[in-house]
Amino acid sequence: MSATALQSYFHKTLTVLFLLIILLPAIKMLFSPESDWSRAEKRKLAESPPPPRSLHQLPTFFSGLDAYLGDHFGYREALIHRYHREMKKHFGKIGKESKVLLGKNGWYFYSAEEQMEDYLGLIKASEKQLKTWVAERQRRALWCRQRGIAYILVIPPNKHSIYPEFLPENIAPFKGTSRFEQLIEFTEKVGLPFLVDLSRPLRAAKNGRELFYKTDTHWNLRGAFIGFTAILEALQKRFPDTAFTADFTLGPDITESCVESQGLCDLALMAMQSEEASITYQLLAPYEACSQPYNLESYGFSNLDERQDKPSFARRCESRQLTALIFRDSFFDSIEPILSENFRRAIYLWKTYNEENIEQALKIQHIDVVIDEIVERSLVKDIHE
Repeated sequence: MSATALQSYFHKTLTVLFLLIILLPAIKMLFSPESDWSRAEKRKLAESPPPPRSLHQLPTFFSGLDAYLGDHFGYREALIHRYHREMKKHFGKIGKESKVLLGKNGWYFYSAEEQMEDYLGLIKASEKQLKTWVAERQRRALWCRQRGIAYILVIPPNKHSIYPEFLPENIAPFKGTSRFEQLIEFTEKVGLPFLVDLSRPLRAAKNGRELFYKTDTHWNLRGAFIGFTAILEALQKRFPDTAFTADFTLGPDITESCVESQGLCDLALMAMQSEEASITYQLLAPYEACSQPYNLESYGFSNLDERQDKPSFARRCESRQLTALIFRDSFFDSIEPILSENFRRAIYLWKTYNEENIEQALKIQHIDVVIDEIVERSLVKDIHE
């Protein structure tokens, strides 16, 4: 083969390889199953926009198409993972586009939704906003009381509210007054007897112990048990003649890689660090369970989220007396098994407080208590609405 022919062959091969590399992401996107949820980023992915029906819809169509292609780009997760891995390897930090902060001693923190700005005290709630928020919760408590229902508002704290000492050096020392701290100070003046602020017992109990997972936004079983105990104390005040059980024991610590326990490593997954991170968790020691599944469909609840990772369900324990309707988020995952042991009926709806759902439940049976649980980061957004 002549030098000219060899050079021509080389150029053609190089061109084919170049085109193949350029087209691979598109090929991957076209022939891979489409997903509507990013587990790593914990958000819904953009949907393919409908075709435009007029010229004035073109800007909206192309904007939606751009978002769709950006979310479904072939090898997107692998490329983002590589980017964050190289950033951590060479610069000791996660890429600035991440929703996660890498703190001290292997602690990860959720930084989206203006979490760090709130920690630094850069976002303030006005007195009017605080009054409006409190008035709405007082209205809810009154509405429930008029129907013979006790109302309890439960607020699990943000992870960095309990462990600010593990935030990065450029953030930790500059603590300001958060909106939640504003709210607690305000409620101490006006009084909210139905409020269960879980940040206080958690701070009091931490004493060097881990009550939250290092690689996850949530509390571990040890922290959840402290929250569970505080909820039982609030219930005991409202139902002094009722016996509640907290006779549960935690097993020994178990350490695994986040690849093995991805359900407990949401922050490591979001930061694309699951291969490098590990998790330490606990399990409940075996106990004789009374609580059993109960038919939720009989209540005819409306507007429930049907996503598999946000299940609504009911439990029953016939030896108990009370019925509870619980509006909850993911922080109740660890509490639910042991809390259910204390109710004749425990109905868990993965959604925010909804009086239509309460009325639907009342058509079937009396509700003794409504537990309105909302994590701190969601609560502070509610203050501004």
